[in-house]
Amino acid sequence: MNKAPRGQALIVMLIFLFVLIPLFVYLFDLGIVQYSKIRRQKQLDGISLDLATSQARALNAIAALNQGLEIAENRGYLMAASVAGLSACSFFNPKCAQILSRLLPKVRPFYKKLNKLGSHLAKQQDKILEWANKIQ
Repeated sequence: MNKAPRGQALIVMLIFLFVLIPLFVYLFDLGIVQYSKIRRQKQLDGISLDLATSQARALNAIAALNQGLEIAENRGYLMAASVAGLSACSFFNPKCAQILSRLLPKVRPFYKKLNKLGSHLAKQQDKILEWANKIQ
């Protein structure tokens, strides 16, 4: 007599309930954990990029200030060379003496402004460097 198998659905349902459902729940939780980890990593990458960009801008500003200091220094040397050349030339040529007499009253204010500019640029450079060190 051929008996029809009975109770197989119950066994399949028990396997499904005790094995597959917890497995699906575990995989779902694992997906949520991975998603939150990826989201946090993206946020940290954004913050790191922002800080690196800020530091690069600060270093570029320092480089620009260094160029400004170099230009100011070169102009000071140029003025000193011009005064020295005109002083030497004034012994032989009266026109050089006339140019020198017009230039000399402007030399002292020029060097005062140049010194003030140099100290201002150096202070700005120190402020930027201090700020760049804070964000590291």
